[in-house]
Amino acid sequence: ERLKVVIEDSLKLTSERLSREIGSPGARFISIDGGHTRELVLHDLEAACPLLLPGGILALDDAFNHATPGVIEAIAEYFVTRSPRLAPFALCYNKMFVTTPDYHARYLRHAADFLDEADWLPTSARTRTSRAQNAAFGFVPSMFGHEVVAFV
Repeated sequence: ERLKVVIEDSLKLTSERLSREIGSPGARFISIDGGHTRELVLHDLEAACPLLLPGGILALDDAFNHATPGVIEAIAEYFVTRSPRLAPFALCYNKMFVTTPDYHARYLRHAADFLDEADWLPTSARTRTSRAQNAAFGFVPSMFGHEVVAFV
């Protein structure tokens, strides 16, 4: 009953309208899975990000989908030009997960713990191997200045 799905033309949505739709001035979890052009994704980010509560999670769909390059173009532009108070903590297939900077370390730790416990996940061994190889070379995967767990 707490889940609210808003299906709408992205260009018609504003932060104020989304706030009214969800019945709250903010949200703890927002998934952006709409248009795939630079313009639409930028608009979605501008409408949704102001609503993210401290410690909330924003899931960005198709962030690494090679068939939808406008998505990562918009995400990169948003982070570089708007300097949002957002911190990526996990990259998982086509999704990028971000939170507010004060919760980054907590979610990064939870993502790493999940990886260590998820033997049932088909890609967990491959991801653990990749993380061990990165550590051996002193490489720490990061995006926009924040360490991330990259599920591969």
